[in-house]
Formats: sequence, structure tokens, C-alpha cells
Amino acid sequence: MLTIGKVAKLTGFSTSAIRYYERQGLLRPSRLPTGYRLYDENAIKTLRFLRQAQNLGITLKEIGQLLDLTYRGRRPCKAVRELAHRHLADLETKIRQLESLRTALRALLSRRVVARSHEVCPLMSSETSKHA
Repeated sequence: MLTIGKVAKLTGFSTSAIRYYERQGLLRPSRLPTGYRLYDENAIKTLRFLRQAQNLGITLKEIGQLLDLTYRGRRPCKAVRELAHRHLADLETKIRQLESLRTALRALLSRRVVARSHEVCPLMSSETSKHA
């Protein structure tokens, strides 16, 4: 059994982050009668899984659902694969949106327009954006 300080050193998480994940139900340490938390090796594995999942864009809510499967004795591999497919599709959509935005900004920056007295900025006027 490991103290929270030892778990923090082994995983690179701060003790406050470990307590936060516990409050979120992602970690389940044992408690001594004095209130001290004790963690087993599974806590180390859980925290490493948590870090990797977060690095892949998986939310804490989704991580909680995956860990719940584990706590119920099931392997979450199928659910991880489904999540990865969903996140990849979302990422592909965001990339297309960002590429479109980049194209629009490049077009805006390439314009040569003359300001008229009634316009705030001719680069952003509706007449010039029709030609983009």
C-alpha cells in the first residue's frame, strides 16, 4: 500500500490532482481509521491510464465510464476503440473547419481595397467577402 505522496512521485500527478480524481470517483483508495489514504498498484495503473486517455482528448466523464467497466470486472477495450473513433471523427471535422478558416483568412489578407468613409474596414465589408 502506498501513501498519496508516494503515488504522486511515481505518477507525476500532484497530490491535489490525485485528491480531485478521487472526489470525481476515478480513484478508490483505502482509508485508515486516521483518515489517511492508502493506494495500491491499481491506483498507479489507473492514473497512468487516466493521463494517456486525457492526452487523447477523452473527457473525465468518459474516463469515468471506462473505469466503471473495469471496476465491474470488464475490460473497456471495445469502449476505448469506440471513443477513439468518435474523437477521431470530431477531430477530422475540426481540422476541415480550421482549414476553411485558414483559407478565408489568407483570402482576406491578400485583398487590396480602398477605404470608403462610411466603412469600418473595407477588408471586412460584405461586398469584398462576396468575392473571396
